[in-house]
Amino acid sequence: LIYIERLMKVTNGGVRPRVSNWRSLIVSAMILSSKVWDDLSMWNADFSQTSCTQGVSFSLKRINELELATLHCLKFQVKVPASEYAKYYFLLRSMLIRSGLGGGEFEKLSPLDVEGAKKLEHCSGNFRFVNPEKGKLCGRSKSSEE
Repeated sequence: LIYIERLMKVTNGGVRPRVSNWRSLIVSAMILSSKVWDDLSMWNADFSQTSCTQGVSFSLKRINELELATLHCLKFQVKVPASEYAKYYFLLRSMLIRSGLGGGEFEKLSPLDVEGAKKLEHCSGNFRFVNPEKGKLCGRSKSSEE
């Protein structure tokens, strides 16, 4: 959600979820999120072998194109500060609780404390993509079609 809203903002609404592109936006945001937050994220080739829903899948070539287009639009600024993450987390959490869709599970969770926020900030600060036009890609985003 954070990356999708950033895309909407940076493109002045030119890129926004529509009937024709919402799956591509969600897939690219989820893959990018996975690579930023997971220590051992899957490769793009792995993502291409899974399907979102029955009959909906993305080729490795398309996943690579989506990832690069997203990174370029975001100017490779994929860091999510703990404060921004917490804002979205608590907004979504309160929406789930109010709607009754969250069940009782969310009410049992403790809120993000200062120590947890610092840990999130530290983790997100250690990850950085390098613009491929100026240098090589870092992390696990460099997947090839094999």
